[in-house]
Amino acid sequence: MKTVIDQPVNKLPVLTYRWLKLNQYNLQEPIAVPLKSYTKPFVNLEAAGKHVEITAAPPAVRELGLDAGVSSQLTQLSQTTANTGIQIMVPMNQAVETPVEIAYHLDHENSSVIESNQITAEENSQITLVFDYTSEPGAAVFHNGFTHITAKSGSVVNIVKIQRMEDQALHFDAVTADIDPHAQVNLIQAELGSQLAVTNYAANLQEGADVNIKSLYFGDQERVIDVSFQMNHIGRRSTSRLTARGVLKDCARKAFKGTLDFKKGASRAEGSEDEYVLLLDPTVKSDSVPLLLCGEEDVKGEHAASCGKFDPDQLFYLMSRGFDKTEASRLIVEAVFNPVIDEIPIQTLKAAVSEVIQRRLAGD
Repeated sequence: MKTVIDQPVNKLPVLTYRWLKLNQYNLQEPIAVPLKSYTKPFVNLEAAGKHVEITAAPPAVRELGLDAGVSSQLTQLSQTTANTGIQIMVPMNQAVETPVEIAYHLDHENSSVIESNQITAEENSQITLVFDYTSEPGAAVFHNGFTHITAKSGSVVNIVKIQRMEDQALHFDAVTADIDPHAQVNLIQAELGSQLAVTNYAANLQEGADVNIKSLYFGDQERVIDVSFQMNHIGRRSTSRLTARGVLKDCARKAFKGTLDFKKGASRAEGSEDEYVLLLDPTVKSDSVPLLLCGEEDVKGEHAASCGKFDPDQLFYLMSRGFDKTEASRLIVEAVFNPVIDEIPIQTLKAAVSEVIQRRLAGD
């Protein structure tokens, strides 16, 4: 049994000129998604400790807005046809010290992951979850994930999402966070694989809420990356920070969409977004749409998007110190990514991310 995905994804909340072709991403062709089971273990249920309620099963269907997620079609797919997922509830005043690892490895037999997750952190609790997506070389696989976070007052939720699937993969992922007063959500994102990677992360911030996102992406060959972030400042004195770092080579294409939306009543709120992408070849295509929407006067919003090529002076300096051009280039790329990689809490995964970047930079 299969279902077909054919609707546009990652629509901008406010449309821009049509000729820019950035209002949405239109799939090159419909995607036939096999509806089948995922049979591999993917989470250690004991890792979170006895005080945390964790279930390796998708949550019940939730009522979500039509604009939630990558697209209404993909959101509905994850809500009604999920074949995997987790439910986590961290009780009040509990802090989970050890990161909970969720790892999916897709292959010919387990070629489809339709994932639905619910993470609830009660008042003054804390938890870290690390999601890692990989796939078998040569396997045509599909991932569609939707994660809903409820962060109650005073809680801290740390999410790490690492996507390093092979070139035959299709990857769609969405995170929606409802952040109560004085709660915090931190997100680390690394998009390093798949022929098509589309992600959508949104946060609704109440009074004093805080969200901090650090994102990296590496595009090579003919890879397509479309990443969207939307920070909805609803409450007073809420804060958001988005930092994105990317590298593009060969004929890769990337679209970055970052929105700071200050709603009426969000006085004294502050938001910032900053993207920098390093372009290694003249054949790449990099588009950025930083949006600042404002329904309140007493707010502070900052946004910036920039790109650049290798600095010849940097290359010359490193090569004059004994590095060949390949090694010098690797060091410059690592300098772009390290502020994000350093935030990954698991040493083996941090090393795996660095290895993928080095391999793709070398063209392997």
